Parts: sequence; C-alpha cells; structure tokens
Amino acid sequence: MQVSKKISFSPKSALFLFSITVLFLFFAGKRKKGAYHPFWVKLTRWMLKTAGWELEGPPPGPKKFVTVGAFHTSNWDLPAAVAMFVALDLRLSWMGKDSLFKGPFGPLFRVIGGVPIDRSKSQNAVEQAAEMFYECDDFVLAVAAEGTRSERAYWKSGFYYIALKAQVPVHLGYADYKRKRLGIAPGFVPTGNIKADMDKVRAFYEGITPLHPQKKSRIRLKVEDKAA
Repeated sequence: MQVSKKISFSPKSALFLFSITVLFLFFAGKRKKGAYHPFWVKLTRWMLKTAGWELEGPPPGPKKFVTVGAFHTSNWDLPAAVAMFVALDLRLSWMGKDSLFKGPFGPLFRVIGGVPIDRSKSQNAVEQAAEMFYECDDFVLAVAAEGTRSERAYWKSGFYYIALKAQVPVHLGYADYKRKRLGIAPGFVPTGNIKADMDKVRAFYEGITPLHPQKKSRIRLKVEDKAA
C-alpha cells in the first residue's frame, strides 16, 4: 500500500513551513546562549499546533547529543526540521567542509549553526566533532545519515562514531507525515556493539512514515555487512 497517496499537504502546511524557514534564517541570531529568542519559540509552537502537528521532545538530560533524522524523502523535510529545532528551543549545529565558511555566505552558515571541519588536519571529522562535545556545555549536532532524498543501500556511519567517540547519546529525530508528528525521541548511548545499537534505530523508525515512503532508504551501516 502506498501511504503517500493518502497524505494531504495543505496550502496552510506549506505556508507554515515556508514561513518558519524565513523566520529562522532572518532571526536566528537574536537568541540567548544555546537557545532561540522566546518569541520565535512560542510563535513556532503556535504555528505547528495551528497546522495540526504534534511535537515530541526534547529528550531528558543535558542538551549535549547527536541527533540523526529519518527519513529524508522530500525537500519539505528541511523546513520541518528547522521548525522542530526552533519549537524545541534547541540550537542546531551541523558540519560542513571549511571552504563553505570562507566565502560570502560563511557568516550566514555560522548563524544557522554551521560548524567548519578542516579536512587538511591530521584529525578526521569524527575526532574534530568529538572535540566540540568536549569543549561545549551544550552542543546538539544534527547529522544527515542518509545524505540524499533518493533511496540508498546504506546510511553514513559518521553519526554513530562521533557519538561513540564523545560518549554522548544518539537521539532520533523524525517527521511522521501520516500522524503529523515530529520531534526528537530518546535514543541510546553507543556501546560499540553496532548491530545491537542499530537494531534499536531500526525498531524506532519502523513506525515512522515519511512524505514519500517509496523513497526511504533501508537503515543499515555498511560495517554491519562487513562484520557478518
């Protein structure tokens, strides 16, 4: 059954998502440490409620974790994620190669949570990201494990190894278009037993319906096949 045919995406929802993205880009800088301005948090929550979306989160405990989101099947997933982070009052950080931050858009990328990764260093991206967790009291790193809207054979494993190295939880971000729920659900602290940890991820996302279910990728890391 193609669930996507039963999902309506009303003009109200589209306007809401567009508005949230614009608000975030232009007003994200007006925030307190580790959070957005209370006005925008309240407004985003009101807009979510008006559009019929329910919100889950943030997970209990320190605001210091890796969040991985699934499934990425539509361009609408980005504004939905932005709305979620603002409504939950969580400052989003994401990694990008350092060259992105040297051009005219560098300041904008930093304002919206970008963290430059220097690939010329002897440290790899995992070690650099883990150092940020050591140095910051509050640090929420969002990692796109799928990396594309198209179906792919494996998830990227960076989110897992960053959390393992930093010994912080992996919490599970989602947008369920069937139930109109989005948020960040409590996850797990990586143990090094990759299959057992990834089984928890698979069990959670089994009940999540993306906008285009036929495009969702299977949840599996390539290293799982190598270890089999």
